[in-house]
Amino acid sequence: MTKLFLYKAYSFFLVSILGLVTWTMSMSAALAVTVKDAQGEFTYQGKAQRIVVLELSFADILARLGLQPVGLADDGAPERFYREVLKQLGNYTSVGRRLQPSLEIIAKLKPDLIIADRNRHSAIYQQLNLIAPTLILNSNDNTYSEELENAQIIAKVTNTEQVWQKALAAHQELMAQYRKSLKPQNRMAILVTSRPTAIGVSSDTSFAGSVITSMGFKTITKQMANVPTNRFDVTLETLNVWNPDIIFVGIYQPNTIVDIWRQQHNPLWERLKAVKSGYAFNVNNDDWVRSRGITAAEHIAQQIVATVGKADQQKSK
Repeated sequence: MTKLFLYKAYSFFLVSILGLVTWTMSMSAALAVTVKDAQGEFTYQGKAQRIVVLELSFADILARLGLQPVGLADDGAPERFYREVLKQLGNYTSVGRRLQPSLEIIAKLKPDLIIADRNRHSAIYQQLNLIAPTLILNSNDNTYSEELENAQIIAKVTNTEQVWQKALAAHQELMAQYRKSLKPQNRMAILVTSRPTAIGVSSDTSFAGSVITSMGFKTITKQMANVPTNRFDVTLETLNVWNPDIIFVGIYQPNTIVDIWRQQHNPLWERLKAVKSGYAFNVNNDDWVRSRGITAAEHIAQQIVATVGKADQQKSK
């Protein structure tokens, strides 16, 4: 009788333990999420509490999701962040430059998730992944729509998808308001970045170019320019061949080549349709080129309205 009782008790205990193990495994599987990143498939298990991000646009996404990173590659220049983003990010530890973040500082922060850029950080992916699971996404040469996809991926990995859906709806409503106030009228608009001795152009597959097209304007394509890259240098002669209706001039520093053309009344510059009609505008280069985040897209759209929209209103009077 005693042996039978002990056998039944042991059997019940064993079944209970197996059931608990099965439940635990199923719960762990339920908490695990798999997404597609630049490396292929990325599976993350658990809830990220200590996140390190190595690109400005990823920090922008975390701010939208209400998350605060423990570490951030800010190039030692936190002023590059928008005030509203910096306020949301809270106190973080700088891990150095985006191009070459400090692996030692990252390791000391003991992160449970690292978000890195395909272009800048693929070479150190293995070292990063030894420190913490590393999600590799495209930021350095992404488009506006790809940045929204990045936000969706990060939201899924960090279990903040509901927060993102609300943030996305608010963002889309704001962008729709900006577009509604514009009249593209089949016009071509180009971002020209002005440096001391050369100018560069951003195509429709660049971040800035894709925001321009999202506002209803045309812009230069890689096929038109016959180049493989999203951003490329051009001559003033080539710019005259394209002869865009609108030029946004991103100034890196004082006394760039466009400044010189203006001061010297360069005939090729002054011959451009955009220049002659008063549609060549200086814009914030950090917004248009460096940041490449959701907040940057809003600032770009706002600047398009403040320049093109305002000029259109004045000409219609």
